[in-house]
Amino acid sequence: MRILYFMVFFLIMPNFVSAETFSLRECNEMASEVNSTMSNMKVDSITIMKNAVCIYPVILNYNYDLTISASKVDMDFASMKK
Repeated sequence: MRILYFMVFFLIMPNFVSAETFSLRECNEMASEVNSTMSNMKVDSITIMKNAVCIYPVILNYNYDLTISASKVDMDFASMKK
């Protein structure tokens, strides 16, 4: 059921959210709703949606964790920072 909410949210959100009509208060309300229903939701085999936060100017930002084991030998972390 959580995945259904997640999908509906992303399908509908772009249709009614714009910079002119989206206040910081509304953004915080949406972030709170997302956090209460989808916090720590497993998106796929290695991705977990941690939370949503609002940042200024009004942007709803989603934070994810990747749950893979990697070392400096396995990956080039310097290129990922770019």
